[in-house]
Amino acid sequence: AAQMVKAVAAKAGKELRSHGDLWQFVNEIAGGDRELRRLWRTANSLHQNFYEGWMPPEDVKYAVEDVRQFVERLEKLL
Repeated sequence: AAQMVKAVAAKAGKELRSHGDLWQFVNEIAGGDRELRRLWRTANSLHQNFYEGWMPPEDVKYAVEDVRQFVERLEKLL
């Protein structure tokens, strides 16, 4: 998901160098789109879970589906 955000940012002529930059750029492209924001938060939770392993397997499955939706939506911006 982060790589897709960076690709969209690069197309817009922006370079994202930190996690804060990623969040700020998603904030810009999402505007009032609460669903896109939710999908981004889910991607971040899934990333954190990779290291910490606290998410139940069924939630991982749902989160992966959400990340897929997030990436598909951002692909349309390329």
